[in-house]
Amino acid sequence: MTRRYVTLTLLACAAIGLACGGDSGMEPASRDTGEPAVARLDLSPATLGLDPGTTYQLTVVAGDERLQWVPAPATITYASDNAAVATVSSTGLVTALGPGTAVISATITRGGVTRGARTVAHVLPPAAPGEVVLTEDVIVGWSPASVDVTTSDVVRWRLRTGSWDAAPSTLYLFRADGGFMDSLNLATASATRRFQTPGTISFCAHGCWGPAYVGEIRVR
Repeated sequence: MTRRYVTLTLLACAAIGLACGGDSGMEPASRDTGEPAVARLDLSPATLGLDPGTTYQLTVVAGDERLQWVPAPATITYASDNAAVATVSSTGLVTALGPGTAVISATITRGGVTRGARTVAHVLPPAAPGEVVLTEDVIVGWSPASVDVTTSDVVRWRLRTGSWDAAPSTLYLFRADGGFMDSLNLATASATRRFQTPGTISFCAHGCWGPAYVGEIRVR
């Protein structure tokens, strides 16, 4: 098991890059008396996958012109560009309402200078009849971690909550011998696949960072 995990990690790392959400402007911010200057504002996580009716508390981090972290501003303005999909409170609490995508923004204005950041919230549709659903949380990994399916089943992977800022939104599929099979795009927090050939397939996301992020599908 350890050897397989190490192999999958090395294969997935070949495709890993870095992504970061937020305003990357480097010019110095205006300094207000009693508050540190803010040259950069980021929202964490940069991407969310939520079920309708659930909530998630966003976190704001701020940096100065030297890219050193500073206390987040006391006054932050939040907004959603699609309130039918997700709303956001004045404290950054996101509420998922219906399937779709909403961009959640956070802005501050100080001394006439505005800084901003955004999070993309994907509210996931319910599973369709006949779908086998595998759900991942960035903290706890996949649930279930292994599953038996038939060649007529549709497998759906979902990224339900958390951030995948530090790795591309990609799911990797591997054959039983450890060889690379395919990759699926998880940019919208969901992807599907039907396997037409019996066998065992391993899958992982987040660069296969740990055993919890590696799962197995047995196709009968």
